[in-house]
Parts: sequence; structure tokens; C-alpha cells
Amino acid sequence: MNLKRASLILWLSLLAAWCFDLLFWKHEPGISFPIFVLVTLAVGFVLLRLEGHRAARLSLVLLVPVLFFAVMFAVR
Repeated sequence: MNLKRASLILWLSLLAAWCFDLLFWKHEPGISFPIFVLVTLAVGFVLLRLEGHRAARLSLVLLVPVLFFAVMFAVR
């Protein structure tokens, strides 16, 4: 596997880990969970685009239930 921007993958992964630490350390996982899901999905899509790929259209349909259940977790 040939990665074009390996250092960017490292930095974005560290950013996502920092967001996890900020959102969940000694906090209840209410609104933090949907925020972290959005951050994780955004990092994934940014990395996908920077590597020159696109997500399959059929897999984008899965974003709806993922975001729905993340929000419902916070509401519950």
C-alpha cells in the first residue's frame, strides 16, 4: 500500500485521539458521542479525499443510520 501523505495520517489520527480525550475524559458521554462520531467521520473522509479516492455512493447511505444512532445515544 502506497500512502501519499503518511505524516498527515499520523497528525489527523492524533487530532482525533486528542478530541476523544477532550470529549470523554471525566465527562458523561452525552453530546460528546455524536461530536466524536462527526470528527471521526470527517477525518476519515478528509484522508480518503487526500489519497485521491472517493467513498462509494452506496456506502454513503450508511451515514444516515450512523448519525441517527449517535444522536439517539445522546438523547437517551
